[in-house]
Amino acid sequence: MDGGNDAATPVVVEYEKMTTAVQTVASQLERCILNVTSCTEARGLTLLASFQHRLSSLAKGDVETMEERLNASIVSNDDDASSEEMQQRQQQRQSKLLMAHLRSLLYVTLELLELLWQRRIAMQRKHDIQFPLGSIVRHTKYKFRGVVVAWDPKAAVDVTNWDGLQDITGAADMPFYHVIPDQNDCIDAFGSERPFRYVCQANLELCPHHQCILDVDDHLDPEWKLDTDEWIYQPPDDLKFKYGESLGGDEELIESCMKDIKNTITQFQLGIRGEDHDSALKDVTEILSLDKLLLLLQSTNSMEDAIVVEETIKEIFKAHSNEEIRYLLDDGIAELLRGNHERARGIFLEIVKLHDPSYYEAWNKLATCHYMLGDMVPSMEAAQEVVRVQPQHFQAFNGLGLVQYDCRQYQHAIDSFRKSVKLDPWSPVSSRLAVCIDLVKSLDLDTEDTQTDEASEEGTAPYEK
Repeated sequence: MDGGNDAATPVVVEYEKMTTAVQTVASQLERCILNVTSCTEARGLTLLASFQHRLSSLAKGDVETMEERLNASIVSNDDDASSEEMQQRQQQRQSKLLMAHLRSLLYVTLELLELLWQRRIAMQRKHDIQFPLGSIVRHTKYKFRGVVVAWDPKAAVDVTNWDGLQDITGAADMPFYHVIPDQNDCIDAFGSERPFRYVCQANLELCPHHQCILDVDDHLDPEWKLDTDEWIYQPPDDLKFKYGESLGGDEELIESCMKDIKNTITQFQLGIRGEDHDSALKDVTEILSLDKLLLLLQSTNSMEDAIVVEETIKEIFKAHSNEEIRYLLDDGIAELLRGNHERARGIFLEIVKLHDPSYYEAWNKLATCHYMLGDMVPSMEAAQEVVRVQPQHFQAFNGLGLVQYDCRQYQHAIDSFRKSVKLDPWSPVSSRLAVCIDLVKSLDLDTEDTQTDEASEEGTAPYEK
């Protein structure tokens, strides 16, 4: 019995070590704020106060709801459970705690990077924007009034066939606004209420002050406050920051602090990849190494947890020491998500040809663009460059296998799919691997590498076993 306990203990300790490491990272990130001010709320720095609260809670391990804590307490005090059952429950508890910590850190990372990237775009395009956040506007054709709550520098969706744009030349390249409309106006204009409208700048004008009392409370966040002196709604600070609007005298301090947090995150991510040996988080990055994160991914028991680890690793793959190159990658990803594959490809080509040929995440996205545009050979070459530099890049093996499959290189596709599934058992290509093996067998090809042996069984996603 004692021997069994000893064998299981290291797994529990590893979960604990990784959890403590995440707390250390959070503490270091919070220090970026505390180095500037220890009284964010008193100074009215609501954006920094929000991040500080979340990082402080994470650093203290306060990542569970009251219900989760209560359930854990009930389970741990079960006197009828055997020693083996209690040990298993303890491991499950440690696993859940680690996942909660990783999830919290991932959300902070994603939100902060998104805010800084969006702010950069906003500052570049601000001169094109006629209606800042909170503006009370009126549609020049349909006559409904509303409040501007967000904007895009150009249309984020295909607006080619929209009725209200047929007489506007180049509408797709103009700024577009997310507008919360007055509901009574919507009933008059469209016959029913509408939660929001997406409107081209050319179709908007400022609403006269005497018409600025709107019925928008059901759809507008209560944080937005109407300023009846200026007749404009004041947005919350995170949106002001995101869209490059004034945050008063502390604006430079806030932006500097946010960038310090981002730079610390980047150092942490590069350290995990073994590319930043001078980081203050060196000890932590060894505990949260890429090998150990992949091992964690392979041992997860739910898709929800697997996604957290996958997304954490993807962010690590994206990290770059040059913030402008990283921003350029995000620009390309945004174009890719909008379906502008040719434009995205141009951005990724610029990165790998002119800025950093070793940036394998740019090669990975370039491979995707080539594939989406039907250029299989360049896609395969780009994906091969990724796995040459980073042989643990499961996404690149996914893509490489798909290209090889489409090119009828079935044996190579099987090899790529297996490598992907070995790194990430939750990979969506596990089903494609099975199809590929069956196809090779049906074609009576050399099946030396297609036997459904124990190794391939281990490479099947948990939800497909």
